[in-house]
Amino acid sequence: MNKIKIILAFVSFLIVSHLYSQVTCGTPQIGMGQNTFSDFNYINNNPICINIQFHIVKETNGSGGATLAQLDQIVATLNNQFIPHNIFIKKLGFDIINNSSYFNMSDSGFNSLVAINNVPNAINFYLINSSSSWIGRAGAILSKNLVMMNSFATTGVAAHEVGHCLNLWHTFQGTASGTSGCPELINGSNCTTCGDYICDTPADANIGATGGYNPDLTNTMSYSPPASLNHFSILQGDRMRSAINNSSILTQIVSTQCSSIEGANSLCLNTNQSYTISNLNGATVTWSVTGSLQMITPINANTVSIQGTTNLPSSGTLTATISTGQIIVKIIQVGAPALPTGQYSNVIWVRKGMTIDFPFTAILGATTYSWTIVRDTVSLFPCGTLTQARFVNPNGTFSNSITTTLPSARISMGNCIGDYLVSCIANNTCGGTEVYFRYLTVGSSGSSPCNNNVVLSRYKVSENPLQKGVLKLRTGTQINDDDLIDIDNGNDSGILSGDGPCEGPYPAPTFKQAKTVAISIYDFNGKKVYSNEFSLINETEKVKTLKEEIVIDGLELKPNKYILVIDDGNKPEKQIIIIE
Repeated sequence: MNKIKIILAFVSFLIVSHLYSQVTCGTPQIGMGQNTFSDFNYINNNPICINIQFHIVKETNGSGGATLAQLDQIVATLNNQFIPHNIFIKKLGFDIINNSSYFNMSDSGFNSLVAINNVPNAINFYLINSSSSWIGRAGAILSKNLVMMNSFATTGVAAHEVGHCLNLWHTFQGTASGTSGCPELINGSNCTTCGDYICDTPADANIGATGGYNPDLTNTMSYSPPASLNHFSILQGDRMRSAINNSSILTQIVSTQCSSIEGANSLCLNTNQSYTISNLNGATVTWSVTGSLQMITPINANTVSIQGTTNLPSSGTLTATISTGQIIVKIIQVGAPALPTGQYSNVIWVRKGMTIDFPFTAILGATTYSWTIVRDTVSLFPCGTLTQARFVNPNGTFSNSITTTLPSARISMGNCIGDYLVSCIANNTCGGTEVYFRYLTVGSSGSSPCNNNVVLSRYKVSENPLQKGVLKLRTGTQINDDDLIDIDNGNDSGILSGDGPCEGPYPAPTFKQAKTVAISIYDFNGKKVYSNEFSLINETEKVKTLKEEIVIDGLELKPNKYILVIDDGNKPEKQIIIIE
């Protein structure tokens, strides 16, 4: 009997542990959506300080409730996650609400609680003992009110709920069962229009790393054990900063009283730059640096001189530790902007006549972005005198190159179907780095990659950039439909809700069985630099099978980008290869 009791107790413990091992968030799934502000990719790195007003809920007799020391712990926990994005949390003040009806409350009491002692110039942070249905809840996606259980207020759940207030959705929004919106594809090709609308948070279905998903389970806006929620992504930071600077609701909570590090976001080799701490109010500061930074000398009590130690793309941190306990960290790009990950893709498919925006991740230290668009000289489609794809300038004119201050550009597709190369170089005073390169295929109006205008890939380069001049080409690997980005013009129902371009009203393409494949490589001037033909059949004494991979060794080509043309007797296809 005792053994049975022990087993039952252990099972009960496991059930309770599971129930409380993940965040339970009661924030309503309504909000401003992905197109809240015109400058969604907000790159202003000036420090932002926001006020938080605490409201401690106690029993009617004054017992229970959070302690004053706990408030400082909450502020420290929040700053640990928000300061890397140059958002600083300031405790504006606190008050006490003696009301047992809210000490242990149900969801129905949320609106009446947040109306008590509510201040207009802060996020109002209400601390209760328990809730019948959630650990924490924000008023909405973009709000100035949230309620938290005391026992979770010093964990990542606090930053999770503040993130909702600052316009962030769950990482699994639209993808997990029971959530609103459209699902983000695993390859992220619809990341700006579905899911959480953030492109540097992997697709998440709230089922863990299964079913092809590989989510970031430590991201603050996911559902994971509270102690695991420890960071926001770069673009989540950009989205929050954009909301604070542009929303009429949130501009009221901005404070000018927080200390911050003021100075340039980038440094070149052997170039000195002064950085100053603001709003010390009599406190003292200690400076330290890491990475590719060298501290020359403190100039005075609140200013320090810093120098970059390399001109290669890298970064470092400048930290100011203030005697009041506040720690401020500024990330500084050293040298030219660094090459981010995930900016390269083989193809984006669009229809002619469209005008679309091309945004991507903000680049640390970049001040301008130089864009070019060039028609592929190895194009498989004739163009003649038709209008080609070009950038749209702010004054409404068109050009093949454009410079922007934000990492986005608008392209008019014209009426010439064919292939284009879109490139972007991020610049600062130290130099420029190519950070974005895409192969753009423009199809005819009303067409699809599934008909004769565009050919879906049946070959895949195993490593790109190529390693040591070896090209490995997987054969017979017709890509999953969702691996091809389709920017739709709104005429095909279903495509923008997560379906790939071949799942619309178009028939899937058919291919004849190929026995040989001709491989050609061109440089961007249209010069053929390699050509050969390969058999697609493995022949043995008893059986013939299709090869799974073609290996081309000894490609003596200079480091650069090239156009790979594959012709197996069906429609020829092209891909971009990069040799390092």
